[in-house]
Amino acid sequence: MHYDTFGSALNQYFDVFHRKNSHTVSIFTSLLSIIEIYFFRKYNNDPSLNIKLDKLIELNKDVIELFIDEPFEYSKKIVAIRRYYIHGKGEFSKENLNTITYQLENIFRVILLSEIGFSEDEIIKMINKAPWYWSIQ
Repeated sequence: MHYDTFGSALNQYFDVFHRKNSHTVSIFTSLLSIIEIYFFRKYNNDPSLNIKLDKLIELNKDVIELFIDEPFEYSKKIVAIRRYYIHGKGEFSKENLNTITYQLENIFRVILLSEIGFSEDEIIKMINKAPWYWSIQ
């Protein structure tokens, strides 16, 4: 992964987590922005958010299922929450936004680890050895 290509996504990611006192909604929307930047730069196209999330989940499904029970249903939740907070439209089940935000961060962490060469098996071992780093209870 080259900085020229993904620098804006990485800068935003490190900025968000440098400021641990940020509001959960701000972190959530920033993570979505980071994932959208990554996707566009990686695949050079801009489908709907649901399609982007589903593709990223599919590429890393075995890993993501460790922290999200129904990953493709999860992407629908993300779209509904984004629509509510970004566009002021619709409703969503106000489940634990903190958990959903941690899960979204974990998706990006898996993407980063994959990009720098970790295999799915290596990422799974990493998660299993220290699930608390991944906010997995």
